[in-house]
Amino acid sequence: MLGRLDEIAELAHSLGVRLMVDAEQTYFQPAIDHAVLHLQRKYNTQFPAVFGTYQAYLLDCNTRLANDMERAAREGWHMGAKLVRGAYMVHERERAEEQGYASPIQPDAK
Repeated sequence: MLGRLDEIAELAHSLGVRLMVDAEQTYFQPAIDHAVLHLQRKYNTQFPAVFGTYQAYLLDCNTRLANDMERAAREGWHMGAKLVRGAYMVHERERAEEQGYASPIQPDAK
């Protein structure tokens, strides 16, 4: 999968097109974040070409965003971020209740 994503990002970068990688449910997000980080390190050296998505309704959004901004500055590449409200609130709350873990959603998010 990373190979195909790399091909897409390389083509987009060569054409000056920004690539925005969408977010998914919290249980898929670590894999998506890993792929985005790989692409950002490679293609965001001159300008932000690859953008990751941050879902504002998640409890860890601020921490993830701050950590990624710090990582980009430390490693010398340009951060690309898309901040969204998020689309999986109901599903995430239901799954947390069914699975018996704390909801990853901000308590005041509606």
